[in-house]
Amino acid sequence: MIAQKDEKGGKLSNRNFCALAPFIIIILGLAGANGQAGEGHTPAPRTASFQTEACILAVVNGNIITESDIQTRLALLVAASGARPSAEMLPQIKRTILQTLIEEYLKIQEAARIARLIKRSSYISDADVQRMLTLMIRRSGLSPELFNDFLKVHHIPRETLILQARAQASWNRLIHDLYGESIQISDKDVDRVRAQFIENRKQGAVLLSRIVLPFETPEQEKSALADMGRIMDLLNQGANFSTLAQQFSKAPEAFKGGTLGWVTETNLSSIEKKVLKDLPIGHISAPFQKRNAYVILLCQDKRLQGATTFQEITMQRFFIPAPYALDSEEKAQTFVSQAHEVREHLLIERDPKKTEDLFSGLKVMPSETLPVEEIDPKLRSLLSSIETRDISPPVVTPDGVLLLAVYKREERPLVPPMVEDIKDDLRNVQLEKCAERHLRMLKRSAYIEIRG
Repeated sequence: MIAQKDEKGGKLSNRNFCALAPFIIIILGLAGANGQAGEGHTPAPRTASFQTEACILAVVNGNIITESDIQTRLALLVAASGARPSAEMLPQIKRTILQTLIEEYLKIQEAARIARLIKRSSYISDADVQRMLTLMIRRSGLSPELFNDFLKVHHIPRETLILQARAQASWNRLIHDLYGESIQISDKDVDRVRAQFIENRKQGAVLLSRIVLPFETPEQEKSALADMGRIMDLLNQGANFSTLAQQFSKAPEAFKGGTLGWVTETNLSSIEKKVLKDLPIGHISAPFQKRNAYVILLCQDKRLQGATTFQEITMQRFFIPAPYALDSEEKAQTFVSQAHEVREHLLIERDPKKTEDLFSGLKVMPSETLPVEEIDPKLRSLLSSIETRDISPPVVTPDGVLLLAVYKREERPLVPPMVEDIKDDLRNVQLEKCAERHLRMLKRSAYIEIRG
């Protein structure tokens, strides 16, 4: 809990404020990240004792997945996304989490198999896993300290993040090693992307994210549609789109929160054009079928025809962490009052360092400059209401209270991406397709026993 310090280091009493700021939930997204790393040690198959046998939900080539594993991952999903699934939704969400854990074990096991073939003790190092964890923390928007606080507040063991990081790092390195040299990006490919960039400016474009659930059989189609309905229920509760995409989407871009980037009308299917025609910025479409998959689209932004600039914003976050989840206005009241004090001091002193020194427990994030279009729509909506050099009212999150300061807004010219960036993006798209095929092969050849 934050407290204002007097000159002798003691605590001063809190001032009373008349009103509580609107109880707004802004989720600071958490889940996976993409990066070049690898795999460390395959999780040792756990021996099922009498106590654990009853709660084993799956066996994946000898590795077991228990009810405890599912509950821990569910807690992470709820904390990171802001989702509050109903009792009716829980069984299917847990089933989806189980499938995700099965895939993670398959990825780690495959990396271990390749390591044995090339006579290495491990495919990646612990340092590789740590680098992936660092990427995950960076994507959450939190400092390492706040990230650890997040896990403690929600009683999430760090090991569940390590499993995710190990699986993602292993898979990235494995797919790159197996298929990287076979993927060649030509100058024509680069020229095509640069020409498309110029065409996008002429036509206008939509910044899209999506969640995709594919199916192959009528039974899978029924299941995918039901799962999509449950995902929509979570989104309607205010759950974070990016986190759900990372957890549930089966599209190549899932690892980066489902973000497709800017897409022109000519690159949209007829059904997508119809869905997006009247979809406002920041809104999510109803599920629709596109070939053998169900899809949800998030319209993050729209760029007008002939646009030559984009807006960049310089901002800073000030966070008051809570030692427990702020899931009611009553629990948030004290922290909101303290945030008002912090805001008042910042507006007077204009010195974040002095404010951080004065209020123990206050976490001051480094200032950051981002294209507005890359900011989460919910957060962007809040930022648009803040005048330059002003600070937002207190914003309640599940983990504490947030203040946002806006320092600068600037218009920047739209310029084509660098050649190497284009090549990297094109190569990653091809690698993701290879990864999909390889994972399907692993599933077909694996011994997977689902219990319960």
